[in-house]
Amino acid sequence: MTLLDLLTDFKILLLLFLATAIGVVAGVIEYRLGRSKKEAIFEYTDRLTPEMLVRIKNGKRKIGAPLLVLSGFPLIGPPMSIAAGVLEFGLSTFLLWGTIGRLLSNTLLVLIFGQTALWIGRLISG
Repeated sequence: MTLLDLLTDFKILLLLFLATAIGVVAGVIEYRLGRSKKEAIFEYTDRLTPEMLVRIKNGKRKIGAPLLVLSGFPLIGPPMSIAAGVLEFGLSTFLLWGTIGRLLSNTLLVLIFGQTALWIGRLISG
């Protein structure tokens, strides 16, 4: 089985679709949390002030929504999703870039682990 076979396998594509869909749902929950609990977030941290939020919102215009692609990657995804809610990105914008990010992340994971599995299989079979 080659890498191309791995990416065209129906089961792998179904797995990618399901993992992406579940990740998007989780991201929307995190986004809604950031959107609805903004005041609580400011209340429990002394590092993030409303003045910093104004500066970040100004930076949001410069960097833009494509940075939300990072919300699909492990470890940095949940904070990015919450930050997207706090910064009041539109839900459709978040869904578009978050879905692209999760699809990229999941595809990279399949490629990395799939290639590793192929290498181990060749190593075992001799």
